[in-house]
Amino acid sequence: MPELEPKKGIQETTEVIIALNELSIAILEVLLDGLQIIDDVRTLYEKVWGDPRVKQILTSAIEGIKAVPGEISDVDLSEECSWLSCRPGIYPR
Repeated sequence: MPELEPKKGIQETTEVIIALNELSIAILEVLLDGLQIIDDVRTLYEKVWGDPRVKQILTSAIEGIKAVPGEISDVDLSEECSWLSCRPGIYPR
């Protein structure tokens, strides 16, 4: 009988999803007044890396991003439900 590999989990993938959500919110907030490329890039940089909470979220996601393909390759139904249950917490404020 073949040995079953342990589940990889979805922690890193969840962190990447949350980080992408935070980055998307920051981009949309910066672009609300129209596109001014130089000002928007500077404001976005300050908004993302100047906010300790967002910086920590993005740093964690970047550090674990290489684990995402492996985690996704063995996702099961309970893990998918876990992603759905965390969605209300990542909707824009």
